[in-house]
Amino acid sequence: MTEPLSAEEILERHIESIGGRERMERTRSSRYIGRIKVQGLSGTIESASRAPNKSYQKIDLGVYVEESGCDGEIAWKRGTRGTSRLTGPELVQARENALFNRVLRYRDPAVFAGVRSLGLSRETPAGEHVVEMVLASGNRFRSFYDAETFLEVKRVSQIQSADKLFEREVWFSDYRPLDGRPHPFSIRQVTPFNEVVIVVDEHRIDADDAPSWWEDVSGIFEKGL
Repeated sequence: MTEPLSAEEILERHIESIGGRERMERTRSSRYIGRIKVQGLSGTIESASRAPNKSYQKIDLGVYVEESGCDGEIAWKRGTRGTSRLTGPELVQARENALFNRVLRYRDPAVFAGVRSLGLSRETPAGEHVVEMVLASGNRFRSFYDAETFLEVKRVSQIQSADKLFEREVWFSDYRPLDGRPHPFSIRQVTPFNEVVIVVDEHRIDADDAPSWWEDVSGIFEKGL
C-alpha cells in the first residue's frame, strides 16, 4: 500500500520526475501546437509560454477564433467581440497561470501561500497523491500526482470567467520524452459547460519562434489586433 507523504515530499518527487529542478530552471520557454475538439467542433490550438511570466494561446475552430495572452502585467483576450483587457479576478488568474514552471516556486511566499497533502485518491489504477496548492492571492487548486511516477495526472481549479465561477478538471496523459523531460501529449478539460480534448502534434522547448506581441503587449490594443 502506498504510504502517505507530506506535500513537500510529493512536490519534490514530482519535480524530479519531470527532469529535476536544475534542468527545469534552465528551460526558458515551451510551445505546442495540436488539434482540439470542443462542443462538436474540431480545429487547431497553439499554446506558448516563456519565463518568467508570459503566456499565449490561440484556438481556431474555423467558425470561431479565440486568442488570449499575458505578459505578467497586462492580460487580454480576443474573440468575436473584439480585443479586451482582463481585469479583477480574471486578471489575477491570468497572471498566476502565466508564471513559468510555477511548481518550482511552491516555497516562495510571493507565489504560494501554502501547500498541503490531502492524502491518496484512487482515480487511476496506481492511485494518486493529492496536493492542495494555495496561491498568494488566495486562489487554490488541487493537483493529483501518480503514486508510482509522480507525474501530474489531474488538476482541479476554480475558474472565474466573466460573471461565472466554476470548477474545471484537467487530465494529463500520454506522456512522452522531450528534451530529457516527459510532457503530456493528451489533455482533457472538463467543466459544467463542455469538454475539451487536445492532442498535441508538436512540442518545442526553448524555440526561437514566439508570438510577436510578447515584445510589446500594449501594442495589441493600438494596432487593433
